[in-house]
Amino acid sequence: MTLIRHYAARTFTRYLLFFAYMGIFLLVFCLYKLPLLAFLYPFLLCLLLGTVVTCIRFLMAYQRHKRVTAMQKTIADVLTTDDFPVHSIEDEDDRALLSILCHVLREEKLQRHNQYKEMTEYYTTWVHQIKTPIASIRLRLDGEDTALARAIAVEVQRTEQYVEMVLVYLRMQGESAATDYVIDTCDIDAIVRDAAKKLSAQFIGKRIAFSMEASHLEILTDEKWLSFVVEQVLSNSLKYTHTGGTISVYTVDKMLCISDTGIGIAPTDLPRVFEHGFTGFHGREDKRATGIGLYLCKRICEKLGHTIELESEPGVGTTVKIGLSRFALHTE
Repeated sequence: MTLIRHYAARTFTRYLLFFAYMGIFLLVFCLYKLPLLAFLYPFLLCLLLGTVVTCIRFLMAYQRHKRVTAMQKTIADVLTTDDFPVHSIEDEDDRALLSILCHVLREEKLQRHNQYKEMTEYYTTWVHQIKTPIASIRLRLDGEDTALARAIAVEVQRTEQYVEMVLVYLRMQGESAATDYVIDTCDIDAIVRDAAKKLSAQFIGKRIAFSMEASHLEILTDEKWLSFVVEQVLSNSLKYTHTGGTISVYTVDKMLCISDTGIGIAPTDLPRVFEHGFTGFHGREDKRATGIGLYLCKRICEKLGHTIELESEPGVGTTVKIGLSRFALHTE
């Protein structure tokens, strides 16, 4: 309807001029007392011909409008003007302008791709390089059982987590994100135990009790990516649980639950905890919070076909539930 109104407005002046000219002819015929039929027949023929031409031009304008609308929706992928036929000098001008815009778009797209590739290569190299001194520190701490050595071990483990988070973030943003999955049968209990073992220094350092109910649940998933999710959730629980607290892991209806007795999350923050960069009230108090961990967990769970949700009460604790029922295997 919008196109019809615009086209009617464009052709209104032409029809106004047509009827003005016909009015002049009718006036002349009347002044000279000529037969009105001699005027009426040409008038009707001209009106019919004008209507046919108008309809044809409207159909052409409609087809052009459809093409341009389609291009607007996929402008990022428009790299050619071959599908833009030329029927008039206006179409030729539009095609020339579109060709220039496509060229500029290609150049900008290529430039952004190269910049992102350079940035990704740099940070990937940095991540792998930083792992060398971390491993060296861990090697030097082996055999040391002092309070200082244990404290350093905890900080080293946290550093490893942050480095791994950077690497996961780069992989999630990269072109290979959709293919970097190896789906296989995995034991959920083994994944949880391995994640807790990696964080054992933090459990011991804060004297936080860890309890786990064996689920004997096997699912089809990517062990590496799901392990990152479990480790990240456990790490958050450790970060926001006071010394002497408890972290429990159990399953309910094929849903992995990680519950803590920590400080909890404000009700106003709950709807946004999985947003990119959102840290919430407690995150703003803790200057180390990045707001990336739970965002990555949400992204990974979506890619793996799992669900993740969070329940929390300030001062009582938080429970993160990872839904695994979609790919759960029933073992005999």
